[in-house]
Amino acid sequence: MKGLIRLILTSATYRQSAAVTPEKLERDPYNRLFTRGPRVRLDAEFVRDNALAVSGLLNDQIGGPSVKPYQPPGIWDGTDSKFEQDHGDALYRRGLYVFWRRSAHYPSFATFDAPNREVCTFLRQRSQTPLQSLVLMNDPAFVEAARGLAERVWREEPRNTDKRLVRAFRHTLGRLPQLDEVEVLEKTYAQQLANFRQDTDAAKALLKVGESPLPEAADPAELAAMTAVANVLLNLNETITK
Repeated sequence: MKGLIRLILTSATYRQSAAVTPEKLERDPYNRLFTRGPRVRLDAEFVRDNALAVSGLLNDQIGGPSVKPYQPPGIWDGTDSKFEQDHGDALYRRGLYVFWRRSAHYPSFATFDAPNREVCTFLRQRSQTPLQSLVLMNDPAFVEAARGLAERVWREEPRNTDKRLVRAFRHTLGRLPQLDEVEVLEKTYAQQLANFRQDTDAAKALLKVGESPLPEAADPAELAAMTAVANVLLNLNETITK
């Protein structure tokens, strides 16, 4: 099975660009000849895995028991069990290992259309709702991933903010930003930095989200501003789309 999956993923057909040219569109308007790669949103588990991988937090351990990462309070109310969150490296394991309870569906997965396993699902439906953006902006797992990405580029470029922004963009989207995209990143960072300079409590509150340790040498306002930029990058449609 792994050999078959590898063959599919490395085939020329699967690896085609999603870009549509007039010639391809005229010849194959419905993509029945697979002249281009379709763009689809990542499945719920992969959205979280991707954010953790980009941030450098992902625990790629294989096998072992299920884990219980961050979850809003009250989800398990009314069930015959009590939810006890895991800590440490267990928080950053892949979505495959997240504990699944049919009567208390993991919220972020449900928002991104993961089935609840009450019935067999051979094809997932994909929706697009404002709730998905709210999850990417506010769920502790994604806020912490944004902070992890900010720390990652801070370590890679400790003295150059512009290079940090470019690195964050490349880590997230896998390509270099265009000039107008760089301008947006710089403007966003400057605005957030000014806000956090004036409100240091807000910066500290943002950086406290999640259990991963903070770098001692980082300036809280600068790290919080870069975290805000990273949060924007993780929320982009291009980031969660294959």
